[in-house]
Amino acid sequence: NTYKLDINYRSNQVIIDKSLKWLDNKDYGSANKKSLRAADKDSNPNTIVRARAMAFDNLTTIIRILKKDINLGQIAFLFPSLNHAYVSKLQAYFEENGIR
Repeated sequence: NTYKLDINYRSNQVIIDKSLKWLDNKDYGSANKKSLRAADKDSNPNTIVRARAMAFDNLTTIIRILKKDINLGQIAFLFPSLNHAYVSKLQAYFEENGIR
C-alpha cells in the first residue's frame, strides 16, 4: 500500500507556500515537486521558520523570500545563548550580505 502524505498539521498555508517557493528556487527538478496543504485553513501571515544551518546561504535565501512579504523588523532569531560563536558568525555573515 502507498499513502500520499500531503497535509501538514504543524504549519499554516503561508509558511507552506513560502517553503515550496524556496524549494522551487533550488534545483530539485519536477520529479521531486511537492504538493502540500495546511490542515489549518486560517490565513496567518505571522510565520515561524525554524532552521539550523551552518550553510548560512540557506538562511539568507529564506530571509530574502520572506522579506518580499514581511518587514525584516518582524523577523526574530532565538538562540539558547548569545555568547555562542554561531551567533557572531551568523551576524557577521548577514551584515556582509546586506541583511540588517
